[in-house]
Amino acid sequence: GHPHIGDEWCIYPTYDFTHCVQDALEDIDFSICTLEFETRRESYYWLLHHLNLFKPMVYEMSRLNISYVVLSKRKLLKLINTGFFHGWDDPRMPTISGLRRRGYTASALNRFCEDIGVTRNENLIEYDRLQEIFRQDIDDTAKRCMAVLRPIKVTFTNFDDATVPKSREVADFPQKPEGESPTHTVNLTPTVYIDAADFRTEDDKEYYGLAPGKWVGLRYGPCIKCEEVKTSADGEVLEIVATLANLPPDEKRPKGNIQWSPENGVTFEARLYDHLFLVPQVDDAIWEQQLNYESEVIITTAMVDPSILGADGKLPAAQTHFQFERIGVFVVDYDTDVEGGKLVMNRTAQLKASKPKSVEAPQKSAAEQEKDEKRKAEQRRQTELKKAMGNLDPKELFKQGEHVGKYSKYDDDGIPTHDAAGEALAKSAIKKLKKDMAKQVKTYTNAQKKK
Repeated sequence: GHPHIGDEWCIYPTYDFTHCVQDALEDIDFSICTLEFETRRESYYWLLHHLNLFKPMVYEMSRLNISYVVLSKRKLLKLINTGFFHGWDDPRMPTISGLRRRGYTASALNRFCEDIGVTRNENLIEYDRLQEIFRQDIDDTAKRCMAVLRPIKVTFTNFDDATVPKSREVADFPQKPEGESPTHTVNLTPTVYIDAADFRTEDDKEYYGLAPGKWVGLRYGPCIKCEEVKTSADGEVLEIVATLANLPPDEKRPKGNIQWSPENGVTFEARLYDHLFLVPQVDDAIWEQQLNYESEVIITTAMVDPSILGADGKLPAAQTHFQFERIGVFVVDYDTDVEGGKLVMNRTAQLKASKPKSVEAPQKSAAEQEKDEKRKAEQRRQTELKKAMGNLDPKELFKQGEHVGKYSKYDDDGIPTHDAAGEALAKSAIKKLKKDMAKQVKTYTNAQKKK
């Protein structure tokens, strides 16, 4: 019987009988599918020939595989049903609505498709390729401004007495020829906020950020020196007391320049998106174990320069892009409440990795370093797991680990036929177990060949 209909129908449609007939009846000129359907071409034309129906041209191409992404609707639906995703428009989703909410533009997606082309060869497209095309696409439309994701308060003791420039006109698009870009004003205030990633309580010769007793440059501003650090009982940095000067006593501009936000900066919710999986090529057998549970990080206290506001002082509309210097490209999310004053922004892409220049040396925060260590640990664990699976006799697959105690009877190949209570398993359940067994046989055989 049919796995869903059972014995209710004496005959039921299948892919081989419906696909070709539907194409013919709808006068489809070209039927395009992926390579796994190439073996169906013979039955496709055989049936149309015997029915004397129109025969569309059939073409097969390789699947689109992108690193750190899965395109299986079954897997994506499971991630929605389990609450990992917020819906089909989750910015981590490889759906049109998800990509749009993440901030990807239609023109960037079209350029990406043109760039990778169509082929019959198996391939894995790097996700960074999409991000690079997007950065190029948005370069002339995403206004530059400064933002801090994890703000630390900096108070200047000599603000009134310091003879330093306290405002400056900055180009919205500095890559354009001088005079062709609109500008915005950056105002220095008695209190500013810097990013926690740009401050350390202990300095290092390889570190270009701010530290106690050290000078550093403010981007588009003067130099500052950390004089005092105020912390909470548990050691959290609450405030930095600093002094201002055009240049340090040695009259040399420091190598490090850090971004900042004035005290009247706009607070916003930053949603930082990263790879959906910890590994570039997902293993179907253990794909849920390879999920990156830090693929979405939400920071509710981020700050951005007030130049992000419109001429009327209102928040920007949804789907407006900005490039936050030294951080990445962000887009205004649909959850933004313009009238209510709530700004929500999604990170579409980080800035392109490059060798730090003498004037700029962004440093990873402690949280980011911890995240890297977790990713490496997970990759090591996955490697060990794969090695263990390569040594596991397929007939023992359903008698170990998570399967212990689940089944009472097995066939000659080691596939369970009865549950722990002695009840026969459903055909659909056995079918799934056979698929898992087939994967293990392949893993085991390949591992043994390498020995």
